[in-house]
Amino acid sequence: MQLDKRLVYTVFGLILFMLFVNNGLSLWDQDEAAYAGFGKRMLEEGDWLIPDFPWSDVHRKTPFHFWNISLSYTLFGISEFTMRLSSVVYTFGTILLIFFALRQYIGERIALTASVVLSASFLVPSLAKVAVTDATLLFFSTLCAISIVKVIIDLKWKWVLIFWLSFAIALLTKGPPIIIFTGGMAGLVLILSPKRWNLLRFHPWFGIPLACLPLYLWGRATVDVDGGVFISWMYDWYVLKRISGSVFGQTGPPGTHLLGMILFFLPFTLFIPKVFKDLLHRFKERTGVYFLITIWFIAGWLIYEFSASKLPAYVIVAHVPFSILIAKALVDLDLSKQLSSIRWRNMLTVFVFLIFIAISVFPFMVSWAASLRTALLIICPLFLGFHIYNLWNKRGFKVSWFLGAWLMFQVVSWTFVYPIVDDYKNTTKELAEDLCSILKSETRVYVANPQGRPPSLFFYLESCFETVEEEFRLGILQDAYESDEPTVLILKDHQLEEFELKYGQLEYLIYEASLSDRKHPTLYYITYNYSAKL
Repeated sequence: MQLDKRLVYTVFGLILFMLFVNNGLSLWDQDEAAYAGFGKRMLEEGDWLIPDFPWSDVHRKTPFHFWNISLSYTLFGISEFTMRLSSVVYTFGTILLIFFALRQYIGERIALTASVVLSASFLVPSLAKVAVTDATLLFFSTLCAISIVKVIIDLKWKWVLIFWLSFAIALLTKGPPIIIFTGGMAGLVLILSPKRWNLLRFHPWFGIPLACLPLYLWGRATVDVDGGVFISWMYDWYVLKRISGSVFGQTGPPGTHLLGMILFFLPFTLFIPKVFKDLLHRFKERTGVYFLITIWFIAGWLIYEFSASKLPAYVIVAHVPFSILIAKALVDLDLSKQLSSIRWRNMLTVFVFLIFIAISVFPFMVSWAASLRTALLIICPLFLGFHIYNLWNKRGFKVSWFLGAWLMFQVVSWTFVYPIVDDYKNTTKELAEDLCSILKSETRVYVANPQGRPPSLFFYLESCFETVEEEFRLGILQDAYESDEPTVLILKDHQLEEFELKYGQLEYLIYEASLSDRKHPTLYYITYNYSAKL
């Protein structure tokens, strides 16, 4: 089926617009703010090997993502938008890959449907809004998977080169995950596929050493700098600790990742039983492109169900084939006219009604989400009404409208609702901007309140003030406050009490950060000497 090019342009235009709405939205703590700081330090200090930024040690990784951020800073300046730019490009690139690299195998309609399903899911678009390493890793992991599919089916040599280049960059982005994924996919092909010997086209005896060479050279260079301290730490933190247990308390029983994926694809949950029914049939046949896509899904998901750590991003590579399998089930149901039946329309009516009721009720159940109520009470009835009209109008139910409504819901949510959410997490940015407006840029900033340790606090303070440092010793803080040097102190409550015992009642500012700490709100008490005032 040949698609109208205007439809294709419209769909990808909406997706790109949704991903690009980023400017002015504050950084997320912890990871994103740490990565923003790594890129900033690399640019300012010229150390491109070992990532470094205050309160960010546990977020250090292999450097490719940070290099991308630094490059974006160099070209367009330091901001939230430029920090997220590479993640926008890679997220959009992944969505484009589904359509342009796979349409000859799965057809244009299913390829476009899969692109919309992935864009309307709840995790992948967020990779362009919370710029962690996963958007970059997902793009190159997807390229690796597509390369395997194309080489198994068509023996295309250029895709061997693309595979190893993508593998090398993925290693530099996050290390072990690409080895686990591609190793699992290749292993399943060897065990299950009649075309297993086509894997020899990859010549792993040459490809693996060459693909690992950039990572080795970077690691060797870091050893020359610090004697191997950073590499030893990475091995302990990312290999030993994450294999033997969970990190940050994010754990769960086997099946947690699968449940999470189903929730992330919530708008399409009704079609998932058919996905797994079809998946079983393909395992019996063991041929065709959908069998390889099923292997792709299993390789990106199953092994992590047996890991103690259950970070959702671990299985992000499985979201791409999952979206393709959902798209195939959806298109098959539509072509067989089943979606136009009273039974399916009744189920979809109840289903979308429950989803929008749940979304509308959420801000009434969470105290910090109060200001979301008006926005969601306007948006949800509009989209619910559109869905009901599409299901029951006289012209008949249209799958394209169903998909378009969910895509538009994402566009509207990221454009209008996300800025409201930002008001709950932008305290460190607001604090830094307020101080910048009343204090001299040469003011020395002492951060004595480590609660939550949000890297964004240092990132935003450094964007305005020349010197920002961590200091907890009361004597040094008091000496700085008494000196003629412009000084501002960011304190905890008991530190402020010590100051007032010595100096009497002080003028101070209070900022409450609801989301800077993983468990509790953070209160910042800020005082400064008169030398600091503009």
